[in-house]
Amino acid sequence: MQYKLCPQCNRPCTMDVTICPQCGHAFRTVVPQPENRTVVVNASPQMKRCPACGNSLVASAQECPVCHFNYLSGQSGPIVQPGYRPCPNCQAMNPTNARFCGHCGRDQFAPAWERTESAPSANAGLIGTMWTLTGIGILSTFAAPGPGFAVAFLLDIPAFIIAIVLVCSKNGTDKANGWVKIGLEIVAFTIGFLNAAINRPHY
Repeated sequence: MQYKLCPQCNRPCTMDVTICPQCGHAFRTVVPQPENRTVVVNASPQMKRCPACGNSLVASAQECPVCHFNYLSGQSGPIVQPGYRPCPNCQAMNPTNARFCGHCGRDQFAPAWERTESAPSANAGLIGTMWTLTGIGILSTFAAPGPGFAVAFLLDIPAFIIAIVLVCSKNGTDKANGWVKIGLEIVAFTIGFLNAAINRPHY
């Protein structure tokens, strides 16, 4: 078996890997040209992609060397050999002591939740509802100062509950909108309390 040295960690790697299993360095496949220059090899028109893992293959290939998808049977699955294990991301076989996958570069020792868990998206529906109720309440106080305050108070109750729900969310946008709403409520309450204390009749 032929080996090549990684230029970053100077450790031997098999010729078929594109990423160093020890340090994660990405190899570049180059072809020397007569004019003493090198050109990076790109996928040619005679290539096809594996339907299971997306790896580039020659058009005549019957089996993917990465995930072992077989074009004749339509089935895929890694062939586990002693001293090797499949990558949890692309299913390529790597030595059991390799830190990084030689094909996709995935950290083989990272916990499963780090590879699969994605950040939750912002709850646009709750955010829109909260600010809609707040806006209607503010407009009602200007349109009819007397009954408008009562309407604003009734609309503000569900808006404040939504703000608490958003603050408890794991999304940063949800938290930001929830804290802004709660902050405005605190400011409005403080202004109202001070206004009532100042304008209170003295006997």
